[in-house]
Order: sequence, then C-alpha cells, then structure tokens
Amino acid sequence: AWWAAVSPAPVVGIGGVMAPEQLAQLAASGASAGCVVRGLAAGSAHAPHAWLQAWQAGLAQRAQPAPGWPQPSLPGGVSP
Repeated sequence: AWWAAVSPAPVVGIGGVMAPEQLAQLAASGASAGCVVRGLAAGSAHAPHAWLQAWQAGLAQRAQPAPGWPQPSLPGGVSP
C-alpha cells in the first residue's frame, strides 16, 4: 500500500500471483494492475471469472490509508 500511495507512476504486481486471493490482496493494496499468466493458462485451477471477481473484491477493500514512511534500519537513517 505504501508504494502505491507514494509512487508517481502506477504500481503493478508482476510475478507470483498464483491464486485469485493473491490478486485480491494486490488490488486491496492499491496496485493499478496485476499480472496473471499461469493462472489463465489452459488447465488452470481457476476460471477467468474467478480472477475478475477477486480483483473486484480487492478494489472494494482498498479504502485504507497508506502507512507512513518505513522506519530506517541503518544507523543514521534517511529522512524524506
């Protein structure tokens, strides 16, 4: 959610989206799009409409504000 809120460009989730639940999490986090390749291949366990429903469900949960800047993990830190 943080990257989607602070990025001047669209944030797209690419790679590792293997289940509709993961796509819903992407949509809820504020991503502009998610890339689903193997999930749409012939013989996939999930039908295309399941992916669309998951994206729409994630969008419905999106109204969460983005968290603040992450805490620095190095001595001296970096501030915005």
